[in-house]
Amino acid sequence: MRIPGNVSDAVKRLNPHLYGLVTVSPAKPQRSGQRQSQATNADKARGSGSLVISLVGFRHRLLDSDNFTGACKILRDQIANSLNIDDGSNFVTWQYGQIHSTGNEGLLVRIELHQSS
Repeated sequence: MRIPGNVSDAVKRLNPHLYGLVTVSPAKPQRSGQRQSQATNADKARGSGSLVISLVGFRHRLLDSDNFTGACKILRDQIANSLNIDDGSNFVTWQYGQIHSTGNEGLLVRIELHQSS
C-alpha cells in the first residue's frame, strides 16, 4: 500500500501505525475501590502542600476555553493516574491555557509542588 506523504499532522496522529509515530497506550483500568484506596493513601502521604498542574496548548487555531479543557480530559486523567491521585482532589489545582503559534502545535505540561509553611 502506498502511503501519501502530503497528509496533515492530524491525519498522521490518527494513524500512527502508518506513519511510525510513537503512541501512548491507555492505562490499565482499575476497579473503583482500588483507585479510591490509592487516592486516600496518596492524600495521607503528602502532608501539607498542593499540586498545581498547568496544561498549555500551542495551537494554530485557538479553541473555546471549554473545548480546550474537554480536549485535555484524557491527558488530565492519565496524569492523575500516574501520580496515584484523584483528578478531582482538593490537593490539585488544574490550570489551562492556549497560545497562538505559527510553529509546531503541541502541549506543555507543568507540575509544581507548593509546600505550605
